Amino acid sequence: MIKNPLLGSWKLISLQIQMDNGKVDYPFGEDAIGYTIYTDNGYVSFHVMNANRPKYTNEYEPDPEEVVASVDTSMSYWGKYEIVADKVISYPEVSSYPNFVGTTVERFFSELTETTMSIISPDWEEDGIKARYYIIWQRI
Repeated sequence: MIKNPLLGSWKLISLQIQMDNGKVDYPFGEDAIGYTIYTDNGYVSFHVMNANRPKYTNEYEPDPEEVVASVDTSMSYWGKYEIVADKVISYPEVSSYPNFVGTTVERFFSELTETTMSIISPDWEEDGIKARYYIIWQRI
């Protein structure tokens, strides 16, 4: 049996959107923080957020604007995963982004070593320009 190279905990190093026109966007900020955990029974837990999210003014009753800001600056999901050839496929069952639940999330391996995992999303078009997520993780 081949050991699963994803097993364990990973810390986010970088999460960016790279566009074919050379533009790079950081949807959670250049200093985004996050973790992902791959378990031996086939589950993944993924969490990223902007490192500078403001705290709620009132801890137990945030303003609507504060709630929107907290949702816009973070992303998480949990579900099954599998490795198929040169990619990892996740099947979110729970997510902070409701439209992710029940979908298939594919990420291609750009690099996978004992300590580093770089993954790339399939391309999509944004204003007629091809774009993709490029995410780098470091094993912890």
